[in-house]
Amino acid sequence: MNSRILRQVKMILSFVILIASLVLVLKLVNWIPSLIDRESFRKFNSIESVRKELHIEKIYMPVYLPEDLNLEWPHQEIYAQKKPFTMIITHFRTRDSKDIGMTIHQVDASVNYMPESKIKFGKVKKESRILIKEREGILITGSCGNESICSQIIWKEGDFVLIVTGKTFQRDIIRIAMSMIPEP
Repeated sequence: MNSRILRQVKMILSFVILIASLVLVLKLVNWIPSLIDRESFRKFNSIESVRKELHIEKIYMPVYLPEDLNLEWPHQEIYAQKKPFTMIITHFRTRDSKDIGMTIHQVDASVNYMPESKIKFGKVKKESRILIKEREGILITGSCGNESICSQIIWKEGDFVLIVTGKTFQRDIIRIAMSMIPEP
């Protein structure tokens, strides 16, 4: 009877070791591509780590954030890639609800790609052309899926297209965009 129990314990232990080994091998196989291709889309801890690891010199961030937007600073989420084209996505969460309150997409202007924002427009009320410090842009206003106010501004800055989307009024999104444009 003792040898029977001992045999069952050995079988169970062997099975657990086999499963643990399999999980470890799968994690390793999943981890290897990130070591080989360091320029593909992934999450970063900071703007500085994006600059350092992907060698992207120009990263546009706002200097001005309206206090009433109640956004966390520094931003909590930043994703970037260098291949197949340069793109940086930054999410700013609100301090109270932790929902995404603003997103910034910086996309290589030589590609025709418009990333999908985590802030979704439910209804677009107005789309107009505007000037942002002598740069032509498009301002979109409307409501988010939950009927709150949403605004988006899109313009070309250097080698990038910048898209700022926020759960805020158009005047705030224009001020935020203006603060992202470097002085001459």
